[in-house]
Amino acid sequence: MDQYWYWAATAVLLASLSSGALGALAIATGRMPPWLRHRTLRPRPWGYGTVCAGAGPALWAP
Repeated sequence: MDQYWYWAATAVLLASLSSGALGALAIATGRMPPWLRHRTLRPRPWGYGTVCAGAGPALWAP
């Protein structure tokens, strides 16, 4: 049962860190992932929200 927890925590960390990286990219450059470009009006606030939303699971998982 302990091994399952490590896999779940690893998946949560990878997902939250990758979304945080996309958010940091949006903050720094103002660019968005291709699948979100036509729906997002302001990329920088989206980046700040994504970084904040990704920080929660990243802090919870370890």
